Amino acid sequence: MARDDRRLPSYGLCEMERVYSVTLVRPSSGLPSIEVGAYEYVGARLPWVGDTIEVRRTNGEAHDVVRGYVSRVDPSGENPISVTALAEDAGPGEVLLESDPEAV
Repeated sequence: MARDDRRLPSYGLCEMERVYSVTLVRPSSGLPSIEVGAYEYVGARLPWVGDTIEVRRTNGEAHDVVRGYVSRVDPSGENPISVTALAEDAGPGEVLLESDPEAV
């Protein structure tokens, strides 16, 4: 039987964006600030550990966006994403606190 190599027309599947609750850790010289569920991430899927993402306050203020390093992802958790905030004056990829993401 000959194989038909014609392709069906592509209609472009549209992935729906979801809102994920985030635990944000802001390292400091003293105790870190931990904000559970105060931020959210919007995306078609959960990010991977090691990704740098932007999260926003759950009240939706557009100016309150924080870039952070994804340190933990638990799809079954109430707050499935844990993020360590990047230093405000750091360049891309530099974090305020160096840590082993596997230990978090």
